[in-house]
Amino acid sequence: MFAHARRVLPVLLAVFVSQLIPRPAPAKPAASGALAQSDWAGQYPPDYGPPPGYAYPPPGYAVPPGYYYPPPPDTPPPYVALPDAPPPDTPPAEAGPPAAETPSPGSPAAAVVQPAAPTPRPFDLGVAWSTAILSENDSTSVVNAPWLEGAYAVHARVLLALGLGFGWLADNQGLAQSTFRAANPQLSVHYRATWGRWRLQAGLGATAPVAGIPRGPDGRLYAFLYNRTLAMGGMWNQWLWLPDRMATPLMLRARYAFDNGIVFLVEQADALVFGVRNGAGGTDFVGQLAIQAHLPLGSRFELGPRLQTVLLPEPSLDRWQSAAALRAVYKSRFGRFFLGLLANLDEPIAAQSGLQRWSLHLGKEIDL
Repeated sequence: MFAHARRVLPVLLAVFVSQLIPRPAPAKPAASGALAQSDWAGQYPPDYGPPPGYAYPPPGYAVPPGYYYPPPPDTPPPYVALPDAPPPDTPPAEAGPPAAETPSPGSPAAAVVQPAAPTPRPFDLGVAWSTAILSENDSTSVVNAPWLEGAYAVHARVLLALGLGFGWLADNQGLAQSTFRAANPQLSVHYRATWGRWRLQAGLGATAPVAGIPRGPDGRLYAFLYNRTLAMGGMWNQWLWLPDRMATPLMLRARYAFDNGIVFLVEQADALVFGVRNGAGGTDFVGQLAIQAHLPLGSRFELGPRLQTVLLPEPSLDRWQSAAALRAVYKSRFGRFFLGLLANLDEPIAAQSGLQRWSLHLGKEIDL
């Protein structure tokens, strides 16, 4: 046993000593695209460097298209090319006041710096004043018809409107002898829509029977005032001035705007008129149609020629009344102000001579 151990121990000792002696590592072939160990010499400190056989980029790696600079011609969005760097000999820019930074849309500073968008007006007021001069039997009378209307936008497409007015007859005997009569107030609701260049509006209204002619010695004067007030508007919206009656008008309007600023407008309305007192019984059907244009004259002014025709109640001798009008409009920050003339073209009103077939109109339009 001891003799066998004496033979094995020298062999084990020789193997152990051979493992303690350092040996050079065998050379390995470089991978495709890899850098040789000698290529890294002198570039890194001895204690820092790539491992043997390290390759960059790795085999099979492809650079994404968005990382190219400048981008290839066929690079799709959202690639955004960076500005070219100035040449080395470009002099430095002169120092000036620091430019204000533009806050990002989502930052709190953006809500303070950026102005708020203007909100549309929910309410607007319109007023019209119509005047006509009458001369008869060496007496001159002036008929006036003020009309006040307010509109409130309860929604972007829904509009409520309320209008009221009165007629005023003044002659050369002074204001003490003036005559005032109220018109029929009208409450209406309108629906508005936009379709391309078209702007459409449909409305339904109702009037209250406030206008009236009481029985008595002044009844003839009141009837004359209402008739002249109707004539000043060419019988347009006649249900507002018909005494002892109420009406339910259905109103339609279509507006088309051209590229050059010209606007073409068509208005149409029909109404059922009911007699409610003083013997004004029965039901009448009336209607009206108008064609109008808005011709711009610069940025502030425009002209509005207009043709209209009206269907009168059935007892009338001539059931159609036509008129022509021309209106000048001034557009300002406070609204659209107008001045116009209207002339009745046919009977029964145009049969009268002189200024009795003409009327003057001025006021402010509703612009909502």
